[in-house]
Amino acid sequence: MTIETTTRDSELAKELLKESGQNPTLCYQCKKCTSGCPLSDQMDLTPNQVLRALQFGQLDKVLRSKTIWVCAACQTCTMRCPQSIDIAGIMDSLKVIAQRRGIPSPVPTVPLFVKATMRNIKLYGRMHEATLTAEMNLRLKQLTREIGLGKRLMQKGRLRILPEFAGYPRNLNSVPTRTPAPNSVAYYPGCSLHASSAEFDESTRAVAAHLGIQLDEPKGWLCCGNSAVHWHSKQEAINLPLKNLALIEKMGHTAVTVPCASCFSRLRFAAHDVEENPDLKDQTSRETGYTYQDGVSIEHTVDTFIRMVGLSKIKQQVKKPLAGLKVACYYGCLLTRPAAVTGSGHPEYPMNMDYLIRSVGATTIDWEAKTDCCGASHSITQTDLCLDLVGKILGRAKEAGAEAVVVGCPLCHLNLDARQLDIARKTGQSFDLPIFYFTQLLGLALGLPERELALKKLLTDGQPLLAKKGLL
Repeated sequence: MTIETTTRDSELAKELLKESGQNPTLCYQCKKCTSGCPLSDQMDLTPNQVLRALQFGQLDKVLRSKTIWVCAACQTCTMRCPQSIDIAGIMDSLKVIAQRRGIPSPVPTVPLFVKATMRNIKLYGRMHEATLTAEMNLRLKQLTREIGLGKRLMQKGRLRILPEFAGYPRNLNSVPTRTPAPNSVAYYPGCSLHASSAEFDESTRAVAAHLGIQLDEPKGWLCCGNSAVHWHSKQEAINLPLKNLALIEKMGHTAVTVPCASCFSRLRFAAHDVEENPDLKDQTSRETGYTYQDGVSIEHTVDTFIRMVGLSKIKQQVKKPLAGLKVACYYGCLLTRPAAVTGSGHPEYPMNMDYLIRSVGATTIDWEAKTDCCGASHSITQTDLCLDLVGKILGRAKEAGAEAVVVGCPLCHLNLDARQLDIARKTGQSFDLPIFYFTQLLGLALGLPERELALKKLLTDGQPLLAKKGLL
């Protein structure tokens, strides 16, 4: 691939091409990226202006801009670009280049978060939220930052004090390959479900077991390579998820179910990227002694339940219909975007979670914010931006008549659930809107005990609403 460009900085063009594989000169300034960006009003250069600046060779202007650090990687721009430019990928690559060149960020918390995350993963193989936050607080000299949230999570049993070491196999050839049972599927929980989102893990396992699905969690799985990793190195952002897919494939599985939308996205991106460029597998193959054969399909757990059980059979097993409960199903950014990666048939207005929740008796409302960005990638680094985005989402859900919101992502859940108190303190606006995982409502309708669904671990108490509806 070559870049035919008017840029006066061929060095940047080559570096950008190597990092992103994208050609910014294809942009003809339709401005769809900017019109859809949830944070364009916070940027000093709008997304289309970044592309124009790259076309004009304005290297210093772009790399020193606030924009590349404000971008939340929500994939809206990439999804809507008529020229199929991966604009979010370009933003990622610009961050990588800026750090490589030692250019200071106007938002210093973001590169600090990147460095702390990479240290975390190098030490443990997984993200450990407590030490990550502690390191950031020490370096920012803000020792009490997020201490209130930490206390609330600890009271709910959702703060892992000691880190968990992954223990990925040194050589995948030592992992025995077996034939999984027909009702078995590999289960990749991701870092959050082993820590601050343990209630999602507990309710997912309980519902799966009740539906006859055997979840097989790979021993030694690694962090998926979340936002901070692909802001550090594209190759490393491929290596981490690819190692997980290789481990799952070596175990004998042909499918993996992923409850976390962010993990789902990173695994899908890695599979997509190596399919387009098989050479990207080389480093992972050298490190694991095994070459991934592209044999694992990656599903979100909503889709796994529908595929393996079916809506009609789930409906037949309902013991306590959720009649009278009006909820807004919130998908967030990464479950559906970009469609070329996620495989979503309806990336702008998905419905599978709605169908699943309807099958157990609840009413799901039509609303405009079901795929809006909650700013999850900035929850720690630019919290005020996150609060604004979350406030808009919660406000639209209430305006549409929702009594609760249903999610399928631990990062979205933490923002929508935990940040309600912060929004009330900042703006005086109180939502008091329960945020449930889809698995919690499914389990409730299927008659599972409340303790197996971990409803008491929610920060915004949903039990009064459920009791009012006669569901508890």
